[in-house]
Amino acid sequence: MGACVLCEEQITTPLGPERLEEQIEAWINETSPDKLDSFRKASDELLSVNNFTTDYCIVDRKPMHICAFCYTEHIFKWLLSTKPDWNTVRQFLLHFDYDTSKYGVVVRPKGKMNT
Repeated sequence: MGACVLCEEQITTPLGPERLEEQIEAWINETSPDKLDSFRKASDELLSVNNFTTDYCIVDRKPMHICAFCYTEHIFKWLLSTKPDWNTVRQFLLHFDYDTSKYGVVVRPKGKMNT
C-alpha cells in the first residue's frame, strides 16, 4: 500500500475514507441527525483532496489516498467542535477509534472513559 497524502505514513488499514464516511454518516443520522449537513461539509474537506493512487479500499474497491487514521481524526475534531455530550464522544470512539487515544481520551471495553 502507498502512503497517505496527509500524514505521509504507509496506509496499513485498507478501508477507504468513503466507506468510513458512509458508516459515520449512518451513525450520525441515528444519533444526531441535525449534524448531518455539518458532517458532510467536514468530510468533503478531506475527500476533495485529489491524488492519483494505486491503492484501493478492500470493501468497495474505490481508490484511496487518505488513511483511516487521518480521516477519523479529522471527523473526531469536527465532532468535538460541535460540543457533543460525553456519551456521544464515547460512542464515536467505540465505533470509529483508529488512533484518537492521543487526545487523552481512552474508552475501556466496559464503556468507562478515562481522560
